[in-house]
Amino acid sequence: MLTFLEINGIEIKCTDDELINLGLGIADGSINSKDLLGWIIDHS
Repeated sequence: MLTFLEINGIEIKCTDDELINLGLGIADGSINSKDLLGWIIDHS
């Protein structure tokens, strides 16, 4: 995801812990696509 966004001119600013929590949330289903979009917007 980060590579795709970077190629398209979007730089994400987050800590390693934030990124790990995002990945775990996606994996366990607690983060849906709407939440992911919000996270990307908040961190770009």
